[in-house]
Amino acid sequence: MITSGFQIHNTNHVFGRRAGLHIPPLFTLGAWLAGGRHWHFAAMWLFSLNVLGYGIYIFMTRCWRHRFLSQNDIKALQETQNYQRLTYA
Repeated sequence: MITSGFQIHNTNHVFGRRAGLHIPPLFTLGAWLAGGRHWHFAAMWLFSLNVLGYGIYIFMTRCWRHRFLSQNDIKALQETQNYQRLTYA
């Protein structure tokens, strides 16, 4: 994503194509603006699928309970185990 972002930076007129910072072609991916955008969005989809797969894995294995919530947090949220909550409600 970095190299395609460099290509987008080099070819986009908003960033000062001629007068602005120019990154050498060795560090860019994609030959023109649309090519850089295609590589950039292709990498974005790979990262998005990776996050989706991780979310499904965490949900299916129930690791989210240990990673994001402790047992004390779950007990505090349950109404039957938190009697003080009934007095505040």
